[in-house]
Amino acid sequence: MLNAVMRARYPPARASVVVCHSEPGAWSPARYETSRCPPEGYTREGALRVVGRTMFETDRLDSEHVRRCNAMDEVWVPTAWSARVFAESGVAPGKIRVVPEAVDVDFFDPARARLKPPFDLVAEARRVLGPPVVEGMRRQPTNTYTGQSPDYITSAAAAAAAAPATVSSASMPSSDAPARDGARSTGDSSARRGGITKLLSVFKWEARKAPEVLLRAYLSEFDSSDPVALFVRCNLYHEHKDVVGERIAQMGRDMFTAAAAAAAAAVSGGHNALPWGAPPGMDVEEALRTHAPRVFVLPPVRDADMPSVYAAADALVLPSRGEGWGRPHVEAMSMGLPIIAT
Repeated sequence: MLNAVMRARYPPARASVVVCHSEPGAWSPARYETSRCPPEGYTREGALRVVGRTMFETDRLDSEHVRRCNAMDEVWVPTAWSARVFAESGVAPGKIRVVPEAVDVDFFDPARARLKPPFDLVAEARRVLGPPVVEGMRRQPTNTYTGQSPDYITSAAAAAAAAPATVSSASMPSSDAPARDGARSTGDSSARRGGITKLLSVFKWEARKAPEVLLRAYLSEFDSSDPVALFVRCNLYHEHKDVVGERIAQMGRDMFTAAAAAAAAAVSGGHNALPWGAPPGMDVEEALRTHAPRVFVLPPVRDADMPSVYAAADALVLPSRGEGWGRPHVEAMSMGLPIIAT
């Protein structure tokens, strides 16, 4: 019977278990434009079972979401914490089932990833802040970069040659650190291969994922003389235009402009240094190109290539305001990748 149902283009409702995998606002009648679930004719009155599979990253649900959950036969959540939050918010406890998430450890296997051609993060990604990566670079007390302008930094000032900058000592660990035990070794290290530490962040651009927290911390900690680069693999939330690179560049502009204004207003003896060791009077676009730490935006990456993307990085960095489970975290850990996350 199961095979017959699976082969049927439209299985009969009475033989169907419908699972709506989304937040409750998408369940029919949806609160915004989306595909209908459960489909017409497959509601609780027609289907064998209608399940809402969902999660929330908050410690309570609003009343409308509670009502929608209670309209389902069952509600599947990924963790015991979610089950408690849903029940305390008013979802009938008898409807709640904890169905843990999983990661495919055979797919996210560092040994298998080593059998594939390596994913070149620098070559595949678009540079939006900082100077080009120099092969074999190591931090020096002073650096001068020229090179091409990042794709999103297009002002005339960005074409000018970079001025020298005096910078402070490095804060990242050396790429010559001893090999880690297990799947990843020094021989596999992208820092050793490319001369820089490659930080990867995988997220959807929305307030919950706190992209401004990530970028503010990164832009405050490093500058262009640090042998480090941040690679962002980002999906947009209900947006279709590729604006991630420009948003990152704008955050850099805002940070530099605010610091420049503070420096201009500083009294004698006050802190008046510009970000990233930029000299006084430097144009913001030139500073983004020559003195800001390197930030790259990856193009859309197929799911099949994600193990290679993780294998090319040295750490996953993902601060966020809340996670229902944390898929990138467990994928990275399955690949033996250290994570820095909230």
